Amino acid sequence: QAEDHLRRFNEAGRRGVALRLGSLYGPEAASARPTDRYNAHLHIQDAGSALLAALVCPGGIYNVCDDTDAVSHDRFTEATGWRPRLNR
Repeated sequence: QAEDHLRRFNEAGRRGVALRLGSLYGPEAASARPTDRYNAHLHIQDAGSALLAALVCPGGIYNVCDDTDAVSHDRFTEATGWRPRLNR
């Protein structure tokens, strides 16, 4: 429902951004490393840089995850130039 509201918000000429973050890992996160429990992961430092990149990207809904995951972050990368750090 929230994403439907965001789409309508953007269609009305406003700019709204939703980030679908992978399961967070790293120091101070629930897990220090990615786990097999989820299909998409994201290091907490990469999440921080993605949030900053989202401040200036076009409105939309974006996946944000590691390069090694089955989920693609290509739309977000194309819109912002953001890339996760390699092989943590």
